[in-house]
Amino acid sequence: MQHIIFDIETVPAESCKNDEALKMIQRRRLEAKYKKPETIESHMADFVKGMSLEPGTAQVCAICANVYDSDEAFGVASPDEHGLLSEFADWLDKVQDSPTFVGFNIRKFDVPVLVAAYMRQKIKVPPSLQVALTTPWAWIIDYCTLFPGTALQRFTQALGLEPLAVSGADVAAMFEQESFSQILAHCADDVTMVCAIHERVHG
Repeated sequence: MQHIIFDIETVPAESCKNDEALKMIQRRRLEAKYKKPETIESHMADFVKGMSLEPGTAQVCAICANVYDSDEAFGVASPDEHGLLSEFADWLDKVQDSPTFVGFNIRKFDVPVLVAAYMRQKIKVPPSLQVALTTPWAWIIDYCTLFPGTALQRFTQALGLEPLAVSGADVAAMFEQESFSQILAHCADDVTMVCAIHERVHG
């Protein structure tokens, strides 16, 4: 069975960032809780940033994937989510129908975010992702689940691996600067780190 080691990078979806009704609901919640305008504005900024972490409000801007023990690989970063998702679906179609997906926090983040993005873009969810979403215990190896509460960077450092140069928190700024090659490089670094972890387990 093939193991696909993958990672995605996300930013707040433009449609959600500009959704005034959604932001008004959040603002009213904050106004009921806080009095100082600067505190409210600070939390509003965090709310928008946090959209990149939720399946319903995150835009996928990069995907990297490697078939373990193979030269098969995928890597694209783009502001065009529809095109990016279509390319990844085409690549997955060329791989085994029901691969095991491997990653770090993919059970709670990457897979649900990808599926939601496909639905939002009105693209058929790749069959292999459908299987992974409905029966994750059988088709997902998530090292974050095995080692809960540990960030990928800290975990790889503990294993004596080279630390990552940037974090996911830097992606939004790189996206605004249209530094897609940097986003892709960061995404690829994450996959490399997970490959190293996977190799420690499987040899």
